[in-house]
Formats: sequence, structure tokens, C-alpha cells
Amino acid sequence: MPFEWKTIRYDCLQIPSVWGLALQLGEMQKDLKSLGFRLEPAADLKNGEALEVPPAGEEADIYYSNSLSTLYSLSRGQKIAIVGLNQLTAKAFILVRPDSWIDSIPSLKGATIGVSYDWDNRADIHKIEAIQRVTAIIEQAGLLESDVRWVHLPPGTMNHTQRETVALLQGEVDAIISFGADAYDVERITGARVLDRERLPRWGQKAAISNLDEDMDSASDFDSDSDSEQAGLFAFALSVAWMQSYPEAVERVLAHLQLAAEWADKHQKDAYRHAAKAAGIPESRIETAYDGSLLKQLPLTLDQRHLDLLAKYKSSYLKKELLESDFILDDFVDRKLSANTQVLIASGLVQSPLSDRVSSFMIDDVPVRYFEDRKEARLIRSDEEALYIAHEFADKIRAGASDRDRYRRLPFDEIKQLAESGLLSMVVPQEYGGPGVSTVTLAEVFKIISAADAAIGQIPQNHHFFVKVLELNGTEDQKRHFFAEVLKGAQFGNGLAERGARVGKLMSTRVTSSGEGTWRVNGRKYYCTGSLFSPWIPVFADDDDGKRVAVFIPRQAEGLTLIDDWSGIGQRTTASGSVVLSNVEVPDAYIVPHWKTFEVPQYFGAFAQIMHAAVDVGIAVAAIEDASRFVREKSRPSIQSGAARASEEPYLIKRFGELGVRLQAAEALLEKAAAAIDTARSNLNEKTAGQSSLLVASAKAVATDVVIDITNALFEVAGTASMDEKYNLDRHWRNGRIHTLHDPVRWKLHHVGNWYLNGLLPPNQAGL
Repeated sequence: MPFEWKTIRYDCLQIPSVWGLALQLGEMQKDLKSLGFRLEPAADLKNGEALEVPPAGEEADIYYSNSLSTLYSLSRGQKIAIVGLNQLTAKAFILVRPDSWIDSIPSLKGATIGVSYDWDNRADIHKIEAIQRVTAIIEQAGLLESDVRWVHLPPGTMNHTQRETVALLQGEVDAIISFGADAYDVERITGARVLDRERLPRWGQKAAISNLDEDMDSASDFDSDSDSEQAGLFAFALSVAWMQSYPEAVERVLAHLQLAAEWADKHQKDAYRHAAKAAGIPESRIETAYDGSLLKQLPLTLDQRHLDLLAKYKSSYLKKELLESDFILDDFVDRKLSANTQVLIASGLVQSPLSDRVSSFMIDDVPVRYFEDRKEARLIRSDEEALYIAHEFADKIRAGASDRDRYRRLPFDEIKQLAESGLLSMVVPQEYGGPGVSTVTLAEVFKIISAADAAIGQIPQNHHFFVKVLELNGTEDQKRHFFAEVLKGAQFGNGLAERGARVGKLMSTRVTSSGEGTWRVNGRKYYCTGSLFSPWIPVFADDDDGKRVAVFIPRQAEGLTLIDDWSGIGQRTTASGSVVLSNVEVPDAYIVPHWKTFEVPQYFGAFAQIMHAAVDVGIAVAAIEDASRFVREKSRPSIQSGAARASEEPYLIKRFGELGVRLQAAEALLEKAAAAIDTARSNLNEKTAGQSSLLVASAKAVATDVVIDITNALFEVAGTASMDEKYNLDRHWRNGRIHTLHDPVRWKLHHVGNWYLNGLLPPNQAGL
């Protein structure tokens, strides 16, 4: 059956909020997508802004909007439920042109001040608020209300920032009053001066709204502790129909919002970075645009104080005839949902966000220009040239490897450089214009790059895997087409692995003929290393006859979705996330019969595995190099040794000898196994294919033991100081530990043992 997404449409203000924070942190999207839900902005979003009142028939499932928008929607009978409230305080600023004669707030006497407010159907209330804001500042500066003239700046087809900018630049006004991020934008665009940024007169929200309604005079909750602030009440509401249809998803959304708010409180520096991104201003300015307690204003609540405040707003809006009808507010407030959310969080079934796992690709895909704006790849002519370029590339990426791992900074630039280097075309056969390097060279290149950055070293493994799929069973037309793309720098991602229990050897991902030379692909793939960086995503699927085929899918194909949900402890920047295939259409020309590989003796499984073994050996090389450098430069000698330097301790020297011998053995076995694959390729029969599988299994087993031993021993030999987080040396252990799990070593040893004991070669299947 085709996989169908359940789409959640959200219509939320683009301001610093817990909703925006949860979107950026990524855990909510990952969780919802695992349940089959996809978040999409409401179709009515224009110019990056959300419409505050959705037109009839265009309602979303999730809303985060101001009090007036929410109450207006309820007054016209929209079926939504308020599940959370909060207040957000933005600072107010008075700005003038750079060459203005106004140099202080008192010198505003005689000035024309512009204030922008919202749509005409709400002009009355915003007009009153605008007057009160300006008046409060003017009066506290010792001026009379009559000393200035204020004018309305209707946004029209522009947003507030654009309208205020035009008013200043064209001289419509002498000054403007602006709030939060809007003020920063106007200042940046026009070069405007801010009057008394640090000494704006005290102005509380109570002063601004106290005249709205006599019943609100005693609303002390409106008082602000900071100068010139605008405290807005915002509501988080959900469609009642959506809540009833998908209660589990609703609870999980609220759980993620609460966990995002808790995360912000614990990781304030990172939280301000994300808040600044949402507001569109530099991180250094977020606290000048918003109240210093911004992060404490993020959590949603339904406490009585906020509900009373919303009720007072409703009363005022009704008297000003800004709502279509009266209603009982309590009928539209869902308190039970909050309690259910607490139970869900306590159960531990919702993942808390991690400050170093933020991904900007949970909703949005990588821009198409990433794949288009690049140089044509270098054409490699020989094995020697491939090795030279590999060393050259490794030298470029080595310095940034630790920070990329530490901050999960995905290596987009580095992978583009890899594509342009020509190394992705290493195994393209010579008869199709490639260098067709030996497997010995291929393994050495993987080792070299992995020693510099293990994640980048692993990423092209699946690429070369699918180049080999094409070489073995592609048609002549397919080879000419795809090899030409690879020679220009195209990269293959992958959709191989599937989660869940296996039913025999069948895959749940299926490709079905739809007639007229086209096919439809449906399924879900996991551990799709490198796909985020790739313009082509080849996947394995079973056809109508249950036979395994490779389907080459263009990145922009309709129905193909990539999810950057990889959260492993190691190899953190491989982007080994998920691929979802929903009725993706492909032509016959993109289908390769991979099942034919196993009708004859094959070395394909050994070829696939030798690259993994090379990655492990490369990690071991990096670990022993870092260990020796640390011991020489930083470690203290044991007091018992009598040595002046740790590197002169006899027992440490002996330990390095043990590790070095094991590493050399792993390197030698890796080379021997690679050579066996080259032998099988040139003289393929049951014996050469079997021997290549046995030697690669041996190399994989030894590489696993060696990389785990050396990455463990790194701390043993380097001492306590090496455990300091700032060195990030544990990345070698994390990378080695997680990468060696790709295939169970126990089965490698089983096949090798079965050969030595019983003379039985491994079965003719992939992965050996």
C-alpha cells in the first residue's frame, strides 16, 4: 500500500516562541514523522509572516497567535481549543534618521512620530494602544501630549518593518516608535539612530491599556519590570477536529513544547541563538530587543492569572466591537490535555531535545542550489593520482573534524569539495571514462580520509556501492548515463536498511509497475548515510515478483522525503537519517536488477564491506596519532617512572608497541583482503569470490577489535587530562564503537571458522 502522510498545517507567528524553538530543535518533527505526520506552514503564509486570522475554509490545525486573533476566531465560531497561554515582552524604541535634528527624547517637542499598527478592522484598539505608548514615553520625558503629533503608518501591502523604513527614509515622519526585532530591522536598513537606547523612560503595559476599559484598571499583571516594553498575551490553540482525530499526536506536540521550554532554561546561550534566528536579528541583539527574561516567558500555561487576563481582553474587545459575537471563554479552554501531557513526559516516551543535535533539515530540505552551484569534478587518471588527492583532501578537512563532531555541524562544504575532487568517480570503469582504480587503492583512500574525519570517510561508502551495482547489472544505456553523471561529480546517497523485524529476506519497500514504462516506489528507509548531501537517492526494493532491484531516484522527485533524524552517539555528521518514499514515480531506465548479482559467484558483498573495514582502520590510525601526540605534549609521567617526560616511560612505550603492532596487522590484512577482491574481479569463480569474502570478513573482525582497543587505550595511555571535554578525544571511541556495529562480527568469525574447520565457503549472498 502506498505510504500517505497525514499533514499538520500550522499557522504561527514568526516571533521568538516555544513553538519556533521546538521546530528548530528538531525532536518534535522527528517524532511526528515517525508517526506518519508531516508539519507544513499554512498555505496562507506570505512574506514569512502568518496571517493572524485565517480566512474561512483555510483553517490550520495548530495556531500560535495574539489574544485578539484568537478571540476573534472564537467569536466567529471557529472550532479551536486553547491549550496554552504565555506573555512575550518586546522592548520599545524611538528611532530617527541618522541626520535628524532630534538627539534626545526631550528634543522630540514639535516632532511628528509614526506608529504602525495592524489591519483596518482592528484599527480602533491598536490606535488607542499606539497613542498610549507614545504618550507614556513623551510624558515621562517631561513633554505634553500636545507637544508632538503622531501619525498612523498603515502597513498595507508591506509589513511593519517595511512601512516604518519607508516613512523614515521618505521623511513622512521625524521619528518612529517600533518594537522588538522590527526596531532592529529599521535601524539596520536605514542606519537610524535609537534615542537613549539604555535610558528610555519607564513605561509599564498597564499605562498603555488602562484606558481600554475601566474593568481593567486594577490589572496589576500588566505592569512591566523593564523600561518601554510591550507585553503581549499569546495563545496556543489547536483544531478541535484534529485533537479528536489524533489525540496521541496532540499530546506529543504539547510534550515537545514543554520540553523545549525546559531545554531553553538549561541551555540559555543556545536558546538565545535560536530565538535570535526566529526574530531575524543577531544573537548579540536579542536581549536588547526583548525583555531579559525572554526564556522564562516561553513555557505555555493555563494558570488562572493568564486566563483572567484573557477574559479581561475579551471584555474589552467586545465593548470596542472588535469581536463578532460573545461566547463563554471557558468552553474553549482544554485543561485536561495539559495533565495528559505531564503523564506522557513522566513516562520518558518523548525525547528531550539535546543542545548539540539541532538540525535545520527536519522540515526543510537542502536547497537545490547546493547541488547545482559547484564546479565540474576533476578527472582522476590513475591510482597514484587518487591517493595524492585523498591525502590533499584529508589535510583540508582534518582541522575541523572535532568541531564538526562536537556541534553536529554537517559537512556540506567538505562533501562538495569531495565531489569536486574527483574521488567519487574512483571506481567508474575505464571503458566508461573513469580511472577504475584497484580495490586496494579504494580501501587506502577510505582509510586516509577516515583518519582525518571518520564521518566524511564513511559518507561515500554507499556511493561507491551503487556505482558497483551499476557496473555489475546496469544496461549499457544506464552505465553511460549514470557514470557520466558521477564523472561530473554527482553523488549517490542510499536507501538500504529498514527497521523492524525482517520477514525472511523480503523488504517492506516495494516497487510496483504502473504501466507505460513507469514504476511506483513505496516504503521507509533508515540509516541512509550521505543521502542529505546527494542529488540521487538509490534504494533497494522488491518488485512484483519479490526480486531485489535498485531504484535510482532523483533528489527532487515528488513523494521522496528526507528526514535528518540521525542521533547516534558517534559518526554524528554522516546525516544517516531516514528516507520516506510515498508513491514515487520512476521510469524503467532507473531500475537495475540487483538480484542478478547472486545468480553467479560474486565479490559484491566483499566489495561493500572492505570500505567499512577501511573506515574502522582509519579511526584507529587517528586515535593512535592523537594518543601519541597527547602523551608527548601534555601527559605527565608517572611519579614511579622517574622519567622526565611521559613519552620516555618504558611501560608506555611498550603499550604503544602493542597497539602499533595490532594496527599494522589490521592495515596489512585490509590490503590483502582488498587485493583478493581485485583477484576475484579479474578472474571470477567460486573460489576467488569465496576467498575475497573470507579475507574481508577476517579484516572486518580484526579492524573491529583493533579500533575498539586503541580508542579505549587512548585514555589509558594519555591519562586523566585527556578526558577533558575540550579535547573531544572520546569522538574516536564513539565513532569506532558505532561504526563497527554495521555488520555483526560474530558472523564474520563464524564464516571464517567454518572455512578453517570444515572447508566451507560462505554462502553466495551480500554482506559477507
